[in-house]
Amino acid sequence: MGKKCIIKERFEKKYRVKELDQKLTKQRIHTECRNLVRAYKGGVNTPTVYFCDQINRKIYLQFIDNSAVLKEVLKTIYSTQSFKNEVLLEKIINSIGENLAKLHNNQIIHGDLTTSNMLLKLK
Repeated sequence: MGKKCIIKERFEKKYRVKELDQKLTKQRIHTECRNLVRAYKGGVNTPTVYFCDQINRKIYLQFIDNSAVLKEVLKTIYSTQSFKNEVLLEKIINSIGENLAKLHNNQIIHGDLTTSNMLLKLK
C-alpha cells in the first residue's frame, strides 16, 4: 500500500504438535489484532493494524517514526543521572499507568507487559 510497516511474525513452535501449533497461532494472531484495534479505540496510542495474515503467521503494523523500545530508552536515561531524567522518568511512568488503566477499562489484559513490549514516541 506504499506505507512503511513492521512485520511481526509468529514462528512455528517445533515442540508442539503441528495442528495444535497452527490453531493456537491463528487464535493468538486474531486476538492480538483485535486487541490492538480495541486498545486504539479505547484511547491507547497503538500502531495501526494494516493486515493480519494468519496463514503465513504475520501481522503488518504501522511503522512509528521517531520511536524507540522503552527498554533501550530507560538504559540511556539510567546511564546519565540528572534531575531532568527524574522528571522524564516520572512522565514515562505516569504515561504507562494511564495507558494500562485504559487497557483495563476496555477489558484488555496485556499478558506480557514489559518495557521490551512498549514503544516510546520521541519528539
